[in-house]
Amino acid sequence: MFVLHRTKKEGLGRAYVAGFQWVLARPKYQIVAQMDADLSHDPEYLGPMAEMLKTHDLALGSRYLNGISVVNWDSSGCCSVKPRACTPGS
Repeated sequence: MFVLHRTKKEGLGRAYVAGFQWVLARPKYQIVAQMDADLSHDPEYLGPMAEMLKTHDLALGSRYLNGISVVNWDSSGCCSVKPRACTPGS
């Protein structure tokens, strides 16, 4: 695991770009995980999600697995792969 510390705040979007550029430049990493550092996402799920990657190309976790309502947004075609929810015990 590696945590990329940046010298100044430039916003969330630039943080994502910096992190993904850093890891993509280092082919030794086989798994990339992104999560908030405020513990709103439980790190407990990283292990089961890594296990899912042994048989799947992508593992996504979401706090909205039990439903979300988004108004005026067409979600069809937003993702070219069919995501599978990964929860402990599944």
